Amino acid sequence: MGRCGHLPWDSDAALDSASTELRTLCEWVESVLSRPLGPNSTEADLSLAFLACDFLCRLAPYWECEGLEAAMDSAFLRLDELQHFPDGFVRDPSYLLKLRSAFEAYRDADPLRIEGVPLPPGSPR
Repeated sequence: MGRCGHLPWDSDAALDSASTELRTLCEWVESVLSRPLGPNSTEADLSLAFLACDFLCRLAPYWECEGLEAAMDSAFLRLDELQHFPDGFVRDPSYLLKLRSAFEAYRDADPLRIEGVPLPPGSPR
């Protein structure tokens, strides 16, 4: 492995650690997205589902290919369910639509080649 200055990830051990952490985060996202929302869902459940959809959108370029389609299918279901909850839950309801658009674009193209992953609500432009 070449040297790029003194970057902390410029070693096999650091890359292995980062890969393990990324895999753990992807497994958490899949776990959250696999749980359907319903009338008894708490605000915490809604927040976790929303966060998992957002993480999936941002992690898609790094996701292992065989699990990405299933995770996106689950994300579509959770986004549909989130739209049925009170408007106050998501400060910017259009963000749910932006996430949906990003997932639809990912179905047709390599996520690494797509520009325009939506900014989270409240981010500086």
